[in-house]
Amino acid sequence: RVVGIDIDDEALEAAAENLELNGISDDAVTLRHTREVVQDSSGVILRDDATGQSLQFDIVVANILVGPLMKLAPVLSMAVKEETGVLCLCGLREEQLP
Repeated sequence: RVVGIDIDDEALEAAAENLELNGISDDAVTLRHTREVVQDSSGVILRDDATGQSLQFDIVVANILVGPLMKLAPVLSMAVKEETGVLCLCGLREEQLP
């Protein structure tokens, strides 16, 4: 099961279009909009989620520029399952690589 989370409506619309173009069913993917993702002691919480449920994921992929990436690093690390999770960060420009 895949969950896509973004603060940008246009990004979610593009994701939905790409799912349809690639024949991926709505049952396989959930796309969620949130204003903010915050960390708690056992994961992350979507600010707009009425349940307030803490979430962790097997794989987290973030494709964003380095500035926002640096700000979100603590939240992204809490979103990954501690022992078995994988965090994939992309969006860095060549000149930003060490």
